[in-house]
Amino acid sequence: GGESALDGKHWPAKFFVDHVRVWQNEVNIGCDPPDYPTRHYIEKNQWMYGEPVFPSGYDTCPELYPQSAYDNAAKIKARKALASAKVASIL
Repeated sequence: GGESALDGKHWPAKFFVDHVRVWQNEVNIGCDPPDYPTRHYIEKNQWMYGEPVFPSGYDTCPELYPQSAYDNAAKIKARKALASAKVASIL
């Protein structure tokens, strides 16, 4: 802020975000829910995330998932199986 922010010398500015924290407005459903598994993706692409921090979020995050997460994961897997079957029938 202040006068220097309004004189046009510092704008447009670039901001780099290196950390985002997401808050859940419900019971903590964990960091790697079955319907949106993130742990495997992050571990596979760890080079994109820089140096690992300790403790990792998985060490401190309880894995308590609602039944709806498992139900949604089952629907996603069923859609994938159906799509794979369609592709296989074409080949």
